[in-house]
Amino acid sequence: YDKSNIGQIVAYAASRELIMPEVAQTKKTISVSKPAAKSSSSGKPATKSFKTLLNEAIQSKSYEKLDKAISVMTVNDLASAAKDRTIVAGVKSAFGNDFATAFSQSASNPQTAWEAVKKFGSAIWNKGKDFLNWANKTLTTAISEHVSKKHIMDIYSALSSGNLVLAPVSWYHYLHSNPKALREGNQIEKATKGKTVSTSTGYIENQGYGDWDKIKYGYSNLENAGCGIFATFNVMKAVTGQTPTADDLNDIIYAYEREGNIAGGCFGTSPKAIRKYLGKKGYTVETINDYTNSKLNAIGNSYKGFITLKLNDKADITAGGHYECISKEAKTSKDRANDKDANAKASNYKFSVHNGSSRGPHNSMPKTIDVINSGNAMVFCILAVNKSLNK
Repeated sequence: YDKSNIGQIVAYAASRELIMPEVAQTKKTISVSKPAAKSSSSGKPATKSFKTLLNEAIQSKSYEKLDKAISVMTVNDLASAAKDRTIVAGVKSAFGNDFATAFSQSASNPQTAWEAVKKFGSAIWNKGKDFLNWANKTLTTAISEHVSKKHIMDIYSALSSGNLVLAPVSWYHYLHSNPKALREGNQIEKATKGKTVSTSTGYIENQGYGDWDKIKYGYSNLENAGCGIFATFNVMKAVTGQTPTADDLNDIIYAYEREGNIAGGCFGTSPKAIRKYLGKKGYTVETINDYTNSKLNAIGNSYKGFITLKLNDKADITAGGHYECISKEAKTSKDRANDKDANAKASNYKFSVHNGSSRGPHNSMPKTIDVINSGNAMVFCILAVNKSLNK
């Protein structure tokens, strides 16, 4: 493990209560939504101001109301609230000194808050890394030998509970560091137009090449832990035909930093979080638990895009997992004439894999999954995605 990826041990310590149980007793998870629009011309009643919502949260000591107040704040609102001694004192009284400090630092000096988090993680890294390695190794053996694919997905999703990416870190990444790095590095342009891969596809194909390490995801970055984010980006392209923008990518990162990251982002993203995010964006998503050829051919003909999640080595969880996106295109008459096997003949489309296994195109969905499963890998989650007719 990279010692700088301190979120691994921080998340393990806090969410599992195995190494530093006192952390779990003192830290509370706050889910923070993207700042919402401040006004509407729809004729609906005006929403309450952030200060009104914040005061209501303080008076009731309600984390749900606090989340609602934060969700409507603009950057200027946050800066104003952080400088208001009465508000900060109220936050401290209702939610504790740790959150009050983070709240005030998030606007006045977000970099200071980020450095404090890194210092905290580094201090406990050496206490837990050996245990973490042992636990992961033991867990993998049990998973690969005795647990169904559906239960593996449930375990991955459960590991995303107890989010340790603090609100100031997410705000700093979303509002400051990631937009700047995406703009200066021109990463979307390079990644989708062929400058980091052999051809131009409109998809992000190679997260290990370029400057993806400069784009932060929790306590990690997109080079090391961004495959779920890239798969989300790519499946939006596969379904709509339009390549998302840098702003879209920044929005995806922010959403998963607030809900769905595993071990502070260092172990990637929960598949259930990806399904939830796409649902909010107007996509219909089916989670596939049937891996028979007939089912794979059926979804291959019915859905426009797919996200797969695999164990890189089904006998060793420390080898990690990887998300990939599958896009499809209609077969030509020549393609159909060349189809020999039954699965190929049952499929009306050919499929290409993005940011991972041999790209293809492959002549059927079962063949595509076989390619992703090459070596000792094992796909245990498939999300089949369409654009909702209602949105």
